[in-house]
Amino acid sequence: MTIQLDDLPEVYEQSIKNYHMLMSRRVKAILVVASLYDACIINQERRLEDRIAALYREHEHVRPPALTWAHSADQALHCLEAEDFDLVIMTLQFSDAQAGDLAAAIKTRSPKLPVLVLVHDPLAVMYLRQGMHKPTGVDQVFAWTHDSDQVMAMIRYSEDLLNVEQDNQRCGVPVILLVSTGVRQTSVLAPVVFREMAIQTERRLGDTRDDEIRLLLGKARPRVVIANDYREAVRLSRTFQSSLMGAICVLSPDDADAENQREYFQWLQRQKATLPCLLLTAGAPNATAQELLGSGAAHADLGDSVRALSAFFSQHLGFGELEMRDDQGEVVARAGTIGQLETLLTHLPAAVLARHVRQQDITRWLYARGELLLAQRLQALELSEAAESTNGDLPQALETLLRVRRINRQQETIADFDRQAFDGQPGFYRIGRGSMGGKARGLLFLASQLQSPTDWRCQFPQVDITVPGALVVATDVFDAFVEANGLQVRSRTQMGDEEIAARFLAAPLPTALIEDLEAYLAKVDHPLAVRSSSLLEDSLSRPYAGIYRTYMLPNDHPDRQVRLTELLAAIKLVYASTFFEEPRAFAKRTQQQPDEEKMAVVIQGLVGRVYGDLYLPAISGVVQSYNYYPMAPMQPDDGIANIAAGLGKAVVGGERTLRFCPRYPQHLPQFSSVDDILDNAQRYYYGLRMQASPLELGIDADAHLVKREVGEDDPPELMRLSASTYLPEEHRIKDAVAAGGYPVITFAPLLKYDALPLAEILSELLDVGRRGLGRAVDIEFCLDFPADGSGRPQLSILQIRPMADRGESATVAIQNDDRKHAFCYSENALGNGVVSDLTDIVFVKPADFDPAKTSEIAKEIARMNAELAKAGRRYLLIGPGRWGSADPWLGIPVNWADISGAAVIVETTHAAFNADPSQGSHFFHNMTSLGMSYLNITAQSEDFIKPGWFASHPVMRVTRFLSHIRLERPVIVKVDGRSSRGILRDSR
Repeated sequence: MTIQLDDLPEVYEQSIKNYHMLMSRRVKAILVVASLYDACIINQERRLEDRIAALYREHEHVRPPALTWAHSADQALHCLEAEDFDLVIMTLQFSDAQAGDLAAAIKTRSPKLPVLVLVHDPLAVMYLRQGMHKPTGVDQVFAWTHDSDQVMAMIRYSEDLLNVEQDNQRCGVPVILLVSTGVRQTSVLAPVVFREMAIQTERRLGDTRDDEIRLLLGKARPRVVIANDYREAVRLSRTFQSSLMGAICVLSPDDADAENQREYFQWLQRQKATLPCLLLTAGAPNATAQELLGSGAAHADLGDSVRALSAFFSQHLGFGELEMRDDQGEVVARAGTIGQLETLLTHLPAAVLARHVRQQDITRWLYARGELLLAQRLQALELSEAAESTNGDLPQALETLLRVRRINRQQETIADFDRQAFDGQPGFYRIGRGSMGGKARGLLFLASQLQSPTDWRCQFPQVDITVPGALVVATDVFDAFVEANGLQVRSRTQMGDEEIAARFLAAPLPTALIEDLEAYLAKVDHPLAVRSSSLLEDSLSRPYAGIYRTYMLPNDHPDRQVRLTELLAAIKLVYASTFFEEPRAFAKRTQQQPDEEKMAVVIQGLVGRVYGDLYLPAISGVVQSYNYYPMAPMQPDDGIANIAAGLGKAVVGGERTLRFCPRYPQHLPQFSSVDDILDNAQRYYYGLRMQASPLELGIDADAHLVKREVGEDDPPELMRLSASTYLPEEHRIKDAVAAGGYPVITFAPLLKYDALPLAEILSELLDVGRRGLGRAVDIEFCLDFPADGSGRPQLSILQIRPMADRGESATVAIQNDDRKHAFCYSENALGNGVVSDLTDIVFVKPADFDPAKTSEIAKEIARMNAELAKAGRRYLLIGPGRWGSADPWLGIPVNWADISGAAVIVETTHAAFNADPSQGSHFFHNMTSLGMSYLNITAQSEDFIKPGWFASHPVMRVTRFLSHIRLERPVIVKVDGRSSRGILRDSR
């Protein structure tokens, strides 16, 4: 086969990028040169500016071109000196010159500037018709028909004239030739051709919902060139020979150009036997035209040109449905979309395919859909080989072309889910027409950033860096579900999460969605993550993190209906979580209205593989471009990463993980000694149990995950790049998995011995995200390895969201006097500003604290928070360990609803806890996004908190674990974001 396929993925990516350069010259400024009388005639019904503005509002949706009027040649030349114009429209004659003289002068100055003549006098039209020529320097003559479409046709013709050569050379944009030897005929037909082009293009793009792709494909539409005689038609046909898509020829019985007409038709038959041609005649076609009709040209009467042109575009130029016919002319298959054509190839007879390739039907069909590179590659296939390719080579070659296109498009944008065409291949698909939500937008952004063949991924050829595909159920499906079932849960509801979930689970989802998901599961049988993607999630202003539910499904039951039932339940519960208590509490703090929130759902294949009886990735993590608590030599902008073996729940839940700076991956203060490693290393990892029994889903999205202790029975392939071995007899750590000891998660092979350049990849990834979002970013990822040990590891990027601004514009000065009178001081403080209205302090009583009772303490805090919030009183919250940790042995496991009224949080030290602040956790991320002040008291610095200060104030209320103090005068909280210092002091 002569078709070139090896370089197709890279060349296709570049060709799509070149679409941005198409139609680079647009008509933005028009100079109209007309005598006062001619201007009055042109404007007699409605000002020309108003006509153009109305047309642009209706069709173009961009700013219309500005018009400047000149009433003499001298005035026109003066205007051309003063400013730039993209088009000149003139009448035949003015007070001081004629059109030809002015046009020649204009072309001398600006050879590429389109110059059109607009005539309204029937005698002038007849003169031009008899003279058989345009005035010198004039590109085209139009007779004024008082039709608004004619104005748009003149502008579009000029834009095509400005761009056709460079667009054809740059990307091979196809060309349609209109041959019309009469001014009146050209003036009537050109608006019809351009209008039909616009209608057919819009119809072709009607199902493309991504605005950017619609814009790019619109730029790739065929260009229309006009020839006023057949000598010019020959010249234009030769110029654009390889890209000529079709010809429309107007014939007159008394045509004085008959000899050139004959030569042109003969040239057509020799050079382009398969070129579609439409002959329009006023009466019976002449003998020359009859010869061309014998080779398959279409024919219609000029009086029926509108219908004829519509049919010609649809049936002959490829804008309509592709009909695949056998040698007897019977339709054996139809394709309305490229996806449908790709599906047809599996069962279409090779001879039928070869016939349509030979006739270039598929090539024109691809051109009409803006697939310029694919059309050119298919067109380059030698016709003789296409005729002989009945052995399967041709279908395979075409299938490769279409597959490359599909994968590239799905990685750059999101395609409509087509249940008939879906083949299970990874990509981005959407059900519905609403918003995709913040999480899905972030995934698409990441996918687009990974497309360039010269991008930073080329630095790491040993690792596949990807963004997993997804099926997105858009927000309009959520709206329809909620409205149809009366599920508008208000922010002031008294219903609990269980009741809300039960109502949503009992309600039916739309039938069309169920049918789409059933078709999806027919092709997808690997584990799934069903994730929230609300409008507010991952937004720039308040990037909600972990507030809504995510469900992981094994998707392995032998009965597809069981798998469908589980998927539908997961979607309903994600919808229900929009109205749960925690999102309502968080929305209240952000001054958002939860009633206005809309939820999209992202369904993704779960990244990982089966390790033993669990499905999980080898490593999960979060990397952030700003480190709030750097330790020398780290700087805040060097970023920070948290990684863990297994699913990412350990990381985002604030459990014990490994924290490191991507620029200094071997600088691990928490691993300074063997004892430090044993104290701080990850103890548990999470996985999804693969099982054939149906799942019972509820409000606890993690109920069916397995939490497993790191131990001797862990699969060795899981531990290969994660674990070291503790040898108790020697009291040392060996940086490899070895017999005679206990596995310890240190990630030494990755960070110490650089088995994979994970730290370098994360640094580059942060730069990509920071450039794209224009601010610090938070990125979730996971890493997995091939099951058989061969092939490249896969780094999958799961989510990107902006990190909240720290609000450091205001200068906060902490003086020596502040520290002298402080009862709490931290050199690890987060936030920036002064809080001076807090009179309520809630703290965990140190004497009564029990690390085994942290879940009970969380419940007491939730009850006290509810009482204070009801009274409208913000408070200072103080307690030991890592606030919001999912591991109750690292801190108090509160969620946002439990502390929604807290204005300042203090983490104190305790002998039972040894945990750094978890910068990768959802709790931490949301706290920073709210601008809350946060003070972390550590034992290895000058930090302090004075228990005596609390004992000197009367206690308002005491519970089993808590004390509540209410002061007469508020405390002062100062946090200096520049130095990360914070103090709490009396207001005296």
